[in-house]
Amino acid sequence: MSALLILALFVVGVMVCTPAAWISGLVGLGYGVVYFFIATWSGFAPSASTAHLRMEPPAESENGPDPAYRSYFAGPILRDHYRVVTTAAVTSWRRVVAAAADEQPSVVMKVKRFSQRLGSDYLVAALRLPLFVVRIGLTVGVLVGFVLVGVISVVFTALVLVLVLGALITTYVSRALELGVLRVRGITIECPSCHHKVLRPVFRCSRCQARHRRLVPGVRGVFRRTCQCQATLPTLLVLGKANLVSQCEQPDCQAVLPSKAQAMATFHVPVVAGPAAGKSVYMHTAVARLMFNEDNNGFAFASDEARDTFERTVDLGARDDPNQVMKTAVGRPRAYNLHVGLGWKKRMLYLYDAAGEMNASADHLADAHYLLHTKGVVFIVDPFSLRPVRSAAPRTTLRSASASSADAKSVLDNFVQSLQEHTNRGRTKRFDIRVAVVITKSDILRTDSELVHPYQHLSPTSDRASRDQAAKDWLITTGGGRDMVNSLANHFPAVSYFVVSYQDMVEVEPRPVSGSTDLVVNDDPAEPLLWLLDRRASA
Repeated sequence: MSALLILALFVVGVMVCTPAAWISGLVGLGYGVVYFFIATWSGFAPSASTAHLRMEPPAESENGPDPAYRSYFAGPILRDHYRVVTTAAVTSWRRVVAAAADEQPSVVMKVKRFSQRLGSDYLVAALRLPLFVVRIGLTVGVLVGFVLVGVISVVFTALVLVLVLGALITTYVSRALELGVLRVRGITIECPSCHHKVLRPVFRCSRCQARHRRLVPGVRGVFRRTCQCQATLPTLLVLGKANLVSQCEQPDCQAVLPSKAQAMATFHVPVVAGPAAGKSVYMHTAVARLMFNEDNNGFAFASDEARDTFERTVDLGARDDPNQVMKTAVGRPRAYNLHVGLGWKKRMLYLYDAAGEMNASADHLADAHYLLHTKGVVFIVDPFSLRPVRSAAPRTTLRSASASSADAKSVLDNFVQSLQEHTNRGRTKRFDIRVAVVITKSDILRTDSELVHPYQHLSPTSDRASRDQAAKDWLITTGGGRDMVNSLANHFPAVSYFVVSYQDMVEVEPRPVSGSTDLVVNDDPAEPLLWLLDRRASA
């Protein structure tokens, strides 16, 4: 009878063990999956700890990496995923199978202890078998959960790697496209202070002013990066990087670069003249004319220094008295940075105001690094520096004109020599540079009856070609400048001649000529600059 009872209990135990194994296995699997999702939710939540990610920004330094957070997709996401997987595995194993000594007993341990408390008779022994199967099922279920989580982790890792690879491709493609656009549009950056070409501008954070020397797509962000102060900075020009304050990369310079320096092509124009030839007055007058017509030419100051210099000159009364224009200091000239043009024709204009004493000496021009970038030249001619005009003018007129003592042809020769040295061109080769020759102080030519204005016998409505020829003829016949005109034609492919006066700062209008009924209209002081910028304009 006892044997039949044991057999019956064994049969019942086997019948119970099968569903117990499945149920316990599913419970173990469920534990593993639940703990994985809990670990995933807590690990990837925005409020989760980030100490293990090692993405904090480094301290700002001169030679180290930029003070910006590492991009989450450039390594930290894999550390996060590794932590989630290990946390889920350890938690599910300890909660279900084998807890640590200082933790609450696991589910398997609780089942085992319950089985041990049942006793040792035959009836209890039959009940222990299903409990043992439950323990095995829970363990196997957790292990199966590990396999399932492992498969999910492999798929997730593969997706992350694809994402990282896509980010890397996007990084290099976006950088290449930006460099290509800059090259196609002819956009370069030259420091207005030290005149070196800036290959990698240093950008300042708009919030904390931290210096970012490599603000480009990379491991700290593809399209945007997060500065140490939590401010978001664009890494591409199309996203607004050009609006940030930038500086020269040279350690001994670090001058502030013009605003939107990489958003438009640059055009470098040195204004060349001897001492007291009217160079500074012309520059102020030309800038004023551009400003008064900003709706038509897209004018804007590209740097605070250029704006402050102009406003300071206006405050001194330069509009009514050209003698109030500040004289250019002898030394390394700083560029006057302006935005000129509309739409895709917009240019960053660098106007270099070198002191006349520098232009009068080839030795001083030897250090003029800006000549490497020159694309156009404004050559100022003081009519009273020309010997025939000086001889014909009364002494009182010469005193009021503050005539330049430097010979215009000598100034031109010094400039051409320096240009040849900086550009490594032979003496027989022409420069691919346009030159606007500007005859200044025409208001004195107009108001002295013993002198002749270049446009005196020209219709006020004459076109540019007629004015160009009239000014050139005046230089040759009245000014005795045939050698200078020939030298310009020999060295430069396009030369145009203009006549300007500071009196046309506000409005260009017909003005009377002393001792004559003729009316003359000078050229707009801004026209030489606009002619240089317009490559389609004829010489």
